[in-house]
Amino acid sequence: VLRFHVLWRTDAVWQERSGMARAQCVLLGLFLFVAQSCVAGGSANAGFPENDGFGGSEGASARPEPDPPTGGSLLLNMLIKNEEEHLKRSLPEWAKIVDYWIVGVDSNNTDNSPAVIQKYLGHIPGEMVTVDFDGMGKTWTKLVRYGLSHYPQATHGIMSDADFTPLTGTWKRSELDLTASKHFFVVIEADRSGTRTMDWIYRNIPGVEVLRRTHQILVVPKIPGQREYAKELSLHVQEHAAGFQDRAGNKSGRYIDWLLKDLEEYPGDSRTIYYLAKEHMDLMGGRTGDPVREIREGGPGAYHV
Repeated sequence: VLRFHVLWRTDAVWQERSGMARAQCVLLGLFLFVAQSCVAGGSANAGFPENDGFGGSEGASARPEPDPPTGGSLLLNMLIKNEEEHLKRSLPEWAKIVDYWIVGVDSNNTDNSPAVIQKYLGHIPGEMVTVDFDGMGKTWTKLVRYGLSHYPQATHGIMSDADFTPLTGTWKRSELDLTASKHFFVVIEADRSGTRTMDWIYRNIPGVEVLRRTHQILVVPKIPGQREYAKELSLHVQEHAAGFQDRAGNKSGRYIDWLLKDLEEYPGDSRTIYYLAKEHMDLMGGRTGDPVREIREGGPGAYHV
């Protein structure tokens, strides 16, 4: 009956009713609407969420927290020098899973790497940047910042060596968590003797940096409200032997030089001291593989012994 009063709006009748009568019809209709909502909801609080701060029923169960937002876009971040052969193997696979890319090409590069990069990544938004190499950390930090400024729409970045080839069947974009600062992925050793995890996937946000010239660490700011700082993905990457640092020779010697520079910047840093000792131990064998002989014969390992 009340609804009839509201819907009773034929022009002739409506015009004949007084202003007061018309207002009463409207108010009665609104009353009916509220009454119906309460009855349909089964309680006086129908139409309002429980525990909303307005006297919801006591003992109501707390709502579960929503799952963190997932999915996103991926920026490949690579630093290379004379890696033409590795790039021919790895870039076709990276091209299947990344949305953007930035490759830092060493200013002393002498092979055909730039042409290979353009061949396999040229159809994807990205660019090559010439870099003056000053160890891994400082140079990669410049690339990370460049990637953020030029491709801010990428939600995540992934640092990769040229000799890392992704197994694309293990890649699940939906696993990217927008509230996690970093993600881990699995690296299969070049000789397939084992695996290791690397936290080289980062949220593409301000404040990301890579510390130390070698044996570097990726540092990413925490995100407000995050449940986990770092999460592991299903992604697996196959490592291949003979990257530039291995092919160039005297790898431990170069690493020692970089580590000594890092020690000047981070005095007493236990991580740098540990790897400094390790690189010296790798050189102790020198030419003969025997530390005692190196000292007696004045071999190149004598100093490190």
